[in-house]
Amino acid sequence: MMLTTSRLPSLRMEDPRLYRRIHAELAARISAGTYAAGTRLDIGLIADEWDTTRTTAAKAVRLLAGEGRVEFYSGMGWYVSEPPAS
Repeated sequence: MMLTTSRLPSLRMEDPRLYRRIHAELAARISAGTYAAGTRLDIGLIADEWDTTRTTAAKAVRLLAGEGRVEFYSGMGWYVSEPPAS
């Protein structure tokens, strides 16, 4: 018996660029001061806001960390960094 795609369960496919869109929005919020230095970024809330997985939200936040916009504190989570001194 051969299975057809109509019989297979529907699998939710993540947009491979969604984490980049989340990253861009979070970066804009940090730049605008919506998320001030010291603000905790809750991965679960970010995932809920974007209707995505925690993995995708965490990937976006890790991009921010690579830019120095956020820092991770073990046991506490992700926090917006102080802006660099001018």
